[in-house]
Amino acid sequence: MSLALQRCLHHEEREAVAQCPECTRYYCRECITDHNGRVVCKTCLQKLVTPVASQTQFMRRMLRGGMCVVSFYLLWLFFYYLGEIFYQIPETFHEGTIW
Repeated sequence: MSLALQRCLHHEEREAVAQCPECTRYYCRECITDHNGRVVCKTCLQKLVTPVASQTQFMRRMLRGGMCVVSFYLLWLFFYYLGEIFYQIPETFHEGTIW
């Protein structure tokens, strides 16, 4: 069917100016958006943009989780070696005969 005979999906009184390549529906100028050199509808634009955002959020969560693990390990090492240092202090120091 010709584009000139089509009507907008959301505004039936308006004639369609473009067909979305993602969902193949027809839309007026108000309902269509240019994205990366392609004309897509608002619904398909949301679908195209959302996965990128969720991947970024996933990577941030993974990085945050990795930083927590590394921080925990560094704190464990710090207290382990602090305990080793205290263990090396002679008993006479604890009894008060050195100081």
